[in-house]
Amino acid sequence: IKFEKLFLDSPSPRKTVIAYVEDSSGKRIDSAVIQLNIWVYKSVNMLHKAVNRGQELEPRNIYRSSYPIRQMDEKLYFQGNLRQKVATSNIPANSPIKINMVRHQKLVQVGDMIKVTSGNSFINLEFFCKAMNSGDIGGVINLTCPEMSKKNHRAELTGAGEARLL
Repeated sequence: IKFEKLFLDSPSPRKTVIAYVEDSSGKRIDSAVIQLNIWVYKSVNMLHKAVNRGQELEPRNIYRSSYPIRQMDEKLYFQGNLRQKVATSNIPANSPIKINMVRHQKLVQVGDMIKVTSGNSFINLEFFCKAMNSGDIGGVINLTCPEMSKKNHRAELTGAGEARLL
C-alpha cells in the first residue's frame, strides 16, 4: 500500500490522503480516498475551579495543560499572562481559556483617581478619591479621599473613573 497527496500544512482540519495498491509491474490495482481529521496538542491555560462572569482570575487557580485543538482553532486560545484579567463569561473548571472568555483588566485599578459624586436631586457634590482596590461597573470599591474629613469611604462604580458614594 502506498499513500499520496497528504498536505499537512493546509488550514483545513480535514485532510485527504489517497491510498493505492500496485501490482509487481507498478500498475495501480485499486485505490481509496481516506479522510483524516487532524488535531494538534497545544499547551493552554486552564482553571482548577470555575470562575463566574465578572470575577478576576487568580494566579493560583490557573494551570497549563496539553489540550487537543483543531489545527484551524489554534489562535483562539489565550496565550499571555492572565494576571488581573476578568472573565467575560462563566468559565467552567478544567476547560481551556479562549481569548473571548477574558478581558484585559478591571475597569478601575488600585491607585486610580476617581470622580465620586454624592447627593440627591437638589444638591450634588463631586470630589476626587483614590481607589484602594480594583473593580468593575456596579462593583463596590474602597476609596481614600484626602479632601474629606472622613478619609475612607465605599462607593459603587458607575463608569470609567466615576463612582457614587454609598
